[in-house]
Amino acid sequence: MASDFGPAMKEDTYRLIKEAQSGNEAAREQLIEQNTGLVKNIALKFAGTGYEFEDLLQIGFIGLLKAVD
Repeated sequence: MASDFGPAMKEDTYRLIKEAQSGNEAAREQLIEQNTGLVKNIALKFAGTGYEFEDLLQIGFIGLLKAVD
C-alpha cells in the first residue's frame, strides 16, 4: 500500500510546524485539522477497552494540542 505521506507532504508538514512554533495561528490550525483523523483512528483502536470513546478523543486531542504547541 503506497503512502500519501511522501517527501513533499513531509516538507509541507515541517514548514507548518516551524510556522506554528513562530506563532502563526493559521499554521497551527492546519496542523490540527490534518491530524484530526489520526486522533480519531487511534481512539477507535482503543474503543471497547473500558474507556468511553469521547474520553479517548479528548485525551487524543489534548495530546495533539500539546504536540502542536
